[in-house]
Amino acid sequence: MNDIDSRGYKAHKNLRRAWQFPDFVLHIDHVQGDPFAAPTRVRVLLPPTTAGLANATLTTPSRRVGVASLLARRFHDAALKTARRRGSGKSGAIEIEAPGQEVLAQSAVMVESDGGVEARFRIGLPASGRRVHAGEATALLTRDMPSVVDESLRAEAIGHDIVIKHALTNEDIDVLRLGGSGDYLDVADRVIAMKEYRPLDVSSGALRVAADFPTGRQSESPTPLGPVPIRVPDPSSVDPSRGRREAVIKVHDRNRLALGKELIDLTAVSQLASEAQTRAIGRALVLAHRNFIDDNTSVGEILVLISGMIEEGGLDVLDERLVGDLAMFRPLEFAAALNRLRTLRVSRDRSSDGL
Repeated sequence: MNDIDSRGYKAHKNLRRAWQFPDFVLHIDHVQGDPFAAPTRVRVLLPPTTAGLANATLTTPSRRVGVASLLARRFHDAALKTARRRGSGKSGAIEIEAPGQEVLAQSAVMVESDGGVEARFRIGLPASGRRVHAGEATALLTRDMPSVVDESLRAEAIGHDIVIKHALTNEDIDVLRLGGSGDYLDVADRVIAMKEYRPLDVSSGALRVAADFPTGRQSESPTPLGPVPIRVPDPSSVDPSRGRREAVIKVHDRNRLALGKELIDLTAVSQLASEAQTRAIGRALVLAHRNFIDDNTSVGEILVLISGMIEEGGLDVLDERLVGDLAMFRPLEFAAALNRLRTLRVSRDRSSDGL
């Protein structure tokens, strides 16, 4: 750091590489060009021996996702407590995409099957005005950042019992139900009731209740719904470019996604839980535009292809820059975003049960 002290801020680009610390490796992937710009993107990789996660937390993907979500929250909390202003602009910042109450696979913190941990976050490299402040940068990189890592990414620091509890809790079965409502008993093929947290088939009893208390519902369709037309997007109607840039994605908030020149309103897609999900959907739309929207592939087929790529390669298939601000979404949420793109045009020349 002393070699670039007081030089122009862009001299920080000399830091872009992997740095070996005693207990982890720091990768500086992208250096901000200005202290007032988006902070520098970095990754920290902890080997299994440093992370110290118990084998019971690693045996299934759902357990590892639960642990990763816990570590991301702890990192966020530790960064808020530790980071301090160390110069102009965003100097000294330590930021991570922290999850809310939801537990989703995300790219901010990932736990590998062998117990290794990777955290992706942003740091504001210190500056005095627009010049390198080597002393403050050294404090950020060798004191503040390692302190946050040590406090939040090691099982021993968090407590092994707490980590195991989060792993197991995320593996519990969630049941979506309609409370005690009987509004749909007369049209339900099967009715499942929960009794003492056990699912029971109560279809026969539900049919008797429906017969005794008719709803008076009028059928809106005299016959079963027919096959859903296959919808094939027109490639020219999905354009993520803007100006000279091939793809522009901007998330205004969880409900508003800018794709190229178009703004997609996701307000009615109430199941979206975070901006990271919305951002991942935007990147998936770009991926679909580049690879699958070709006048032949249907929306349903595109969903299968996108989901398959993510399942095989993780969220990194959506952004090769190894970013930490993406979260998993469901295929129907991707379809909802595509359907809300106002420029979308489709052909319907085949019939199937597709989307």
